[in-house]
Amino acid sequence: MKKILSLVLAVLMLSSLAISANAAGNVYDITDLMELYKFMTSEDDFYEQMGDDMSGGYYTRWLDTCPKCSGVALFRVADSAIKYTCLEDGCGASGSYDVVVSPETKPEPEKPDGITTIECGSCERIAKYAGRVKVGSKLYYEYRCEKNHETFVEVEEDKIDWDEIVLSPIKCSRCNRYAEFSKYYTFGDDLYAVFTCAAGHTTYKVVDENIFDWEDDPVIKGDYRIRVYTTGTGTYTIYGGNTADYGETKTIKFSAGKGYVLTSVTVNGYTMAIDDNEVSFKVTEDTVVRANFTRYAANLTVSASAAGNGSLTATYNGKTVNAAKVNVAYGDKITYKLVPASADYTVSSIKVNGKSVSIPASKTFTLSGITSDTKVEVTFAWKNPYSDVSSKYAQAVEYVTEAGIMNAAASEGSKLYFKGTDKVTVKAFAAALAEMADTADKLDTTAERIVWAEKYGLVKEDADLSVICTVQAAAKMVDKYLSALEELNDIDFDKYDEDESVKDNAVAIGMVSAKTYEGNRNLTRYDLAAVCRLIANLEYDD
Repeated sequence: MKKILSLVLAVLMLSSLAISANAAGNVYDITDLMELYKFMTSEDDFYEQMGDDMSGGYYTRWLDTCPKCSGVALFRVADSAIKYTCLEDGCGASGSYDVVVSPETKPEPEKPDGITTIECGSCERIAKYAGRVKVGSKLYYEYRCEKNHETFVEVEEDKIDWDEIVLSPIKCSRCNRYAEFSKYYTFGDDLYAVFTCAAGHTTYKVVDENIFDWEDDPVIKGDYRIRVYTTGTGTYTIYGGNTADYGETKTIKFSAGKGYVLTSVTVNGYTMAIDDNEVSFKVTEDTVVRANFTRYAANLTVSASAAGNGSLTATYNGKTVNAAKVNVAYGDKITYKLVPASADYTVSSIKVNGKSVSIPASKTFTLSGITSDTKVEVTFAWKNPYSDVSSKYAQAVEYVTEAGIMNAAASEGSKLYFKGTDKVTVKAFAAALAEMADTADKLDTTAERIVWAEKYGLVKEDADLSVICTVQAAAKMVDKYLSALEELNDIDFDKYDEDESVKDNAVAIGMVSAKTYEGNRNLTRYDLAAVCRLIANLEYDD
């Protein structure tokens, strides 16, 4: 195999076989390559005639072991990678070779500033520059005509004394095995050595920096062609025409047809970023651009919901629409106004298809560029004014505060305190229940609320209401309270039955557990808030 590696360029120069290739790594003619391979492997005496004069290697294209079938494959440097094409019958593998270049020494691919033409040495046609090659200790420019005849022009004497370079094995950058030197190649002005370990991993090492000076490469303008292919309905404009110099940046503007949208653009197989329906790229070879225009759905559905105390309004195409569900066209936008129930509430989160997005300070949220069915979820949160409310009772305290049933128990400077662990009197408990029942807002004072509680049997007229309320006392009041609500509003609570005992009803509606009822502890302000919220959320039948 080493002899094949060292003789590739000589065979290319001496044989009359046409091989379709250039410095940019274009596709090779497999038929011609197969013929070349058969020629080389059948002429045993050819190696003896050539000897080892070319042991320095040819580092733009070479033959080596196919990564798939272990046969012979043609390798080449192209597009910042090493690519290969297997020459064995029945394999046909091709692709990029698995190589590792350390970040410190990764070579940046460079090509000459341009190319010019000369007269083909075989047919006198115009031959174009195709790359730099090395034979022995000399460097050449390679030119190819339209018939793929090769003409080589010597550039200069090689600046490297190959005999003085000693390349000892190095540690593989992937598996830490020892890797042996296998070949040279160049990127830009630098010379690299390639080392291969037993596992087939490839490691690169700079042999010499800036060893070559390519500033004198010949130049020609307007040599590269740009072709654009589209799928779907749409048009394009290539700014500056469809030819380019080497290294020139080209921009293409796309315009989707009615009912279509530009969804992707590739340049020589690479996906490009699209900015306002334009793509820009640097030209280094003949270029093929493929653009995909996709028909979009006539109607997409955007649904929105609000959790907590707040609501949403939506504007679409200048009109107010139902925020819960809106049918929109592809690429359109919807603007939502986020409306807290009061100054005590704020927007705590916005999610679009499950992903959190930033909360706008203006409380106006715009969903732009809609391309699929979308779900918007907005959550409103209470701005807790208290400095001492436990998270366990936050929702209960929020309810009684916003409903005006219970207020702050103390204040110190600018801080409010709910005092949730303070004990509750029978009077406070009965008054809170009466306030909940006062939907017409007729009971203005605590005294009026106690009169209501006495009327419906929550407390007795001569009872001492200043005593601390216990669990069992509260359960009796709730039992009478639910019975009164059923009578006044002609409803039936799902889990309450006035024929059952006070204890059973208290347990059934989730007010207490049997153990807590029997323990009969004193109630706190937290307990009162929790009971009020529980009653407000009880389900009933009309």
